[in-house]
Amino acid sequence: MIKYNNTPSIVVEDNVLSPALCEHIIKFAENKGLADNLINHDGKYIQDKARTSKGIFLSYGDNKVLDGVIEALSDMCGLPPARLEPISIQRYQPGQEYKPHYDGFLPEEMDKMPESSRIKEGGNRCVTMIAYLNDVQDGGGTVFPVLGFANQAVQGRVLMFGNLDENKVVHPASLHMGVAPSSGNKWILTLWFRERDVIVKKKELKKELSKKSSVTRIDKKPVDRDLHEKNVYEEFKKITADRGSMPL
Repeated sequence: MIKYNNTPSIVVEDNVLSPALCEHIIKFAENKGLADNLINHDGKYIQDKARTSKGIFLSYGDNKVLDGVIEALSDMCGLPPARLEPISIQRYQPGQEYKPHYDGFLPEEMDKMPESSRIKEGGNRCVTMIAYLNDVQDGGGTVFPVLGFANQAVQGRVLMFGNLDENKVVHPASLHMGVAPSSGNKWILTLWFRERDVIVKKKELKKELSKKSSVTRIDKKPVDRDLHEKNVYEEFKKITADRGSMPL
């Protein structure tokens, strides 16, 4: 695990997801059917011009294998699945990109967002995790233009970064972009964590987890075993121990 920046924190870990698991997620998304990304604009859903990829969105509990991935990445991050928005699986083809943007919501945006965004309950997006599902040889990276930092898409790699400053406001240096692949496809899995629980109440989450605990243990097998070892989490906490590094 390598820490590339302090505030906002940017952490990269390789070999988090196995090749077989990455391929499984890609095939699952293809079978579900990919669609254009839509955004809510004055109560109407229109195509997102900033993000030209196609993808699907799933919630925790929709798929048992993905639940295992979500739980493992949540352990790595130190934030519970209850704080997650629907996760995104995106496919970028040559020429498709995600233009420079903030994952966190700007103050002027928060008052205008629809009730379904649950801003009041969940607060802002504090942490983002991106898992790269395939190798991209040319282009396809994630770039932080303010910091002058670029991360290449490597299968199984996870990029994790904070979106807010110490005052819980979007950090200017968290601006990032998804570069278009020059050839072939780029596949990513993205998790956005809020400041507070947003999906379900903790009581409901525990109830759901207890219902499927035996199944979840089986479905977690495709996730690399090292991800569950205590030293991974402890190392992450050690790296991000300073107050400004990761606004949790």
